[in-house]
Parts: sequence; structure tokens; C-alpha cells
Amino acid sequence: MLGGPETADFRRWKGSGPQSERDVLPKVARHSSDGQVYVTYAPAGRPAEISATTGMGAVAIFDESGVLQRVLINGSELAAPWGIALAPASFGIFGGDLLVATSAL
Repeated sequence: MLGGPETADFRRWKGSGPQSERDVLPKVARHSSDGQVYVTYAPAGRPAEISATTGMGAVAIFDESGVLQRVLINGSELAAPWGIALAPASFGIFGGDLLVATSAL
């Protein structure tokens, strides 16, 4: 299960992960029950988010101390991801899946 929005300083996730490859910044972070932190990345600034195209967004997984574990989604269908949740087991065929909301498509 993913918890509420991360309130820690987002600078912890700058300099590693998908933004090192292009001009995107950490947008939303959520803790999972197993101690992992899921971070979404979107183009910097509202105008860039609105005009983002497919492949500009990303999702990475970090441990609680900010060490990158892996880049989960990068260069795929995400444009400007802004929301993230883990679907409950009762959510049909998507039960247990990571759901990512994206805009600008």
C-alpha cells in the first residue's frame, strides 16, 4: 500500500534517477508499506507539463534514505505523471498494480 504524499525535501531525489537524462523534476512521492518510495518525474513548470508529450515522464523507486533502487517507467507512455496509487486487491484485473495518472495527452 502506498501512503500519503512525501513531505520530505525533494532535493533528496535530484541528481539521480530519470531526471539525469532529461529536464524533468520530482513531482509526487509516495511511501509503500515495504519502505520503498515511488517518485514520479514530470517536465519542470506548468507550461512544460501542459505541453509534455509521450515519453517525457518517468517513475523511479528509492529506499527511504533516498538511494535509487530502480527506474520503473522511463520513456514510455507517460507525459507528465502527477498521481500514483497502488490498486487494492479488489480492483479487478488491476488489483495490486501500480496506477499512475498522467496529464498532457
